[in-house]
Amino acid sequence: MALQDYPHKFFGSRLYAFLSVLMGAGFFGVIVSGAAKGRVNEGATLFMLAIAAFFFIIGWRQMTSKTPHLQFGPAGFWTPKLGHLPWHQITLRIGSVHTGKTGSMATIYILERQTRRHIEGIVIGGLDHSSSHIEEALRSYKKADIIT
Repeated sequence: MALQDYPHKFFGSRLYAFLSVLMGAGFFGVIVSGAAKGRVNEGATLFMLAIAAFFFIIGWRQMTSKTPHLQFGPAGFWTPKLGHLPWHQITLRIGSVHTGKTGSMATIYILERQTRRHIEGIVIGGLDHSSSHIEEALRSYKKADIIT
């Protein structure tokens, strides 16, 4: 099934991507500022440079990505990792991943329908629509087997 055949498409949050790029640029700015003032510790500089590159690259890739993180429609469910999965093969469990003191992130767990074996988990809290909107759209498909 082609990507355009799915009426519901969800991408990574542009805000999170922008903030990640901004953090990477900020870490790079700290490195340049420290070097300009003559305060250079080689180990700390390399560590900060790695952090700056990580945030910048992750954010940039997400900002420029044209591929949805999740999509679904009458024929089934699609993820970048698994591709197309027909509704009759899967069960979706909607839950959350606890992130410590800060709370939790809404997550969709994809299970094999027959065995209930976990196939993949997708955090939907960081997508471009609210988790309640995604859950409501999923429930509109009668073929979808959804448990909470």
